[in-house]
Amino acid sequence: MKTIKKRQKTLEVWKKKIASFFWLDDCAGGISIRERKWKREILCVLHRDGSYMLPKWQVKRWESFADAALREFREETGIQNVALWEQIATIRDRIRRKKILFFSMKHGETMTNIRDEAIMWVELEKSPQKMKHESERKFIEKYLL
Repeated sequence: MKTIKKRQKTLEVWKKKIASFFWLDDCAGGISIRERKWKREILCVLHRDGSYMLPKWQVKRWESFADAALREFREETGIQNVALWEQIATIRDRIRRKKILFFSMKHGETMTNIRDEAIMWVELEKSPQKMKHESERKFIEKYLL
């Protein structure tokens, strides 16, 4: 009986290891940073649960990563007059099994909130502690600070 349980446990561990090599979703998102007096701020989405996230979501089958980043940035922030500037980085979230490409965005329009989430400028140095996902924390610390 004990050997069967050990085998089942070993099988579950190997299933998780193998599954971590296959990515379920491709995602794209946009980053907007502004300079304010003595600090830099990043545009974040505040969800109902009180956590911050960067504007991003899934790439649809028929669109490129750049098109998806523009679409998601427009949908989540409400800023329609936005242009893609450059690709910043590709990160892999092993826990949620996602590959995420982040692009920097340029815009000149004020924000209009079109969804039920609040859009906020958060001080860049303090933002990693406020992010919901570990992959976004690491991304900000590695590429933006």
